[in-house]
Amino acid sequence: MTLKTVSIPFSTSKQTGFTDLKVISHSEFVSIAERVSLTAKEALSKARPYFRRRILRESDHSLIVLPKNVTIDPFTGKTIHGQIFLVIEHGFLNIGFIPMPEEGCKLVQYSRLKEQFYHCQLNSISKRIGRIETPENKRSFFDLPASSKLEDSLGKSVLIGIHIMLLFDDKESTLALLCCKYLIPPVLPVPILYPKLRCQLVQEESSSPTQVEIFYSLDHQLGHIKIPCLSKEEFEQCICGSVPFKRSFKEGKGYSHKINTIQMQDDCLLVLPYGSSVNSKQQLCGGRLYLVGSHPKLELGFIPDATSKKVDYNSIVSFHRSLLDPLGVARKFIPAGSCTKILLGEEAKVLFPLNASPSVIGISLFLLSSRGKHFLSVLFKRGDYKLVGINPFNPNEGVLPLSKLMTCSEIEQELPSKRSRIESEPETSKQSQEILLNPSLEKPETGETVAIKLVEPENTSTYPNTEEERRAIAASGLLALAHIQTTSALNYHSETK
Repeated sequence: MTLKTVSIPFSTSKQTGFTDLKVISHSEFVSIAERVSLTAKEALSKARPYFRRRILRESDHSLIVLPKNVTIDPFTGKTIHGQIFLVIEHGFLNIGFIPMPEEGCKLVQYSRLKEQFYHCQLNSISKRIGRIETPENKRSFFDLPASSKLEDSLGKSVLIGIHIMLLFDDKESTLALLCCKYLIPPVLPVPILYPKLRCQLVQEESSSPTQVEIFYSLDHQLGHIKIPCLSKEEFEQCICGSVPFKRSFKEGKGYSHKINTIQMQDDCLLVLPYGSSVNSKQQLCGGRLYLVGSHPKLELGFIPDATSKKVDYNSIVSFHRSLLDPLGVARKFIPAGSCTKILLGEEAKVLFPLNASPSVIGISLFLLSSRGKHFLSVLFKRGDYKLVGINPFNPNEGVLPLSKLMTCSEIEQELPSKRSRIESEPETSKQSQEILLNPSLEKPETGETVAIKLVEPENTSTYPNTEEERRAIAASGLLALAHIQTTSALNYHSETK
């Protein structure tokens, strides 16, 4: 008897291929688990028979994160230190995993690992992905939806009702199984920093701007956000008027709070306090950013809201990894209880491009956020850069545009404009109502079938808005129907005579 296998795709950070999953019965799955090494067998015997969960119940996408150090050979497609199976139990299809550590290899699993797992393929899925970790010392069993089946196609076994892909996180040395109810979307371009052309830069002007524009990236959608420009005195006045710092005022002594000052570093990620975000109108929430001062002493100032708190380090580990991992950024967390100024250095200047908003050059600033993450961060990079995309599996294709992040005003502008119909236009709603009220306007010759032309208004504004209008149209329709029936009866009697 030939052992069935199903081929599924796998992907590392730079390579793709296919791996074969064996299809076995539940009894065979248990038998294989009992034949593992002595150390693993003892661990299995001390715990429950196996770890079992249902997947794809509350979400259309599930990610099964295997223990750390379970890897895949990119040349053969075989998994190392563990094996994944498709298990048939009582006619239903399931997924099974058995840890098989070789001598000298230690498998590790912890809850934070499932949140840290990252692969660029996950960026193409906009909906929530349910994440589950598998124990390092137990065999795991996952119940698939009843619609998941195996079918033979051209002599090969294929999955029906579910789509599976094996992903490898090179940085964390972790393997995960992505399971989706629907087709897995193609991978999106990953963002990189790309030098701006010199022709895009213009000379500095003597006037002071009221606001500057910086790049804003929500996951892999790119937009811009404008932040106000203030003098040092105006910034200090904003601090004194801010709710969290009014309490520091003491009669006769003034404000006692201190401003946290940071020197800007190249490839630095400044993490703003928890609760900071950008709303649909491209406005900052949870705090305020300002460009303070002028060249050669430009600063970026931040004033937090009263409800702000410091971001937990675990939340930032998987944040914008496709962009930040190659840069090797240093992360700094802004304290929530004080205002912060970041000294940008003498390289930073404000320039006025033609037909565009003023912007900062010499230092590139990128405001980053992510869905499901309740904080913002600012990436600093010396030089003049912009965000573009590349194909992660073929960087030589050249740069690709990132999808545009649209604001509410832009979405409203793109909605199809409503067009009012004019009376001279054929088949207007007014003409159709006149025909219904007086069918003789389109009465054909005697003996022919009466044809009533139904006119569907192109504009929703032509529909009756009041109860009286709706009743009038309904009554006219009944009159037209009665006229048709009377005409048909007369024609019938004339023909029988």
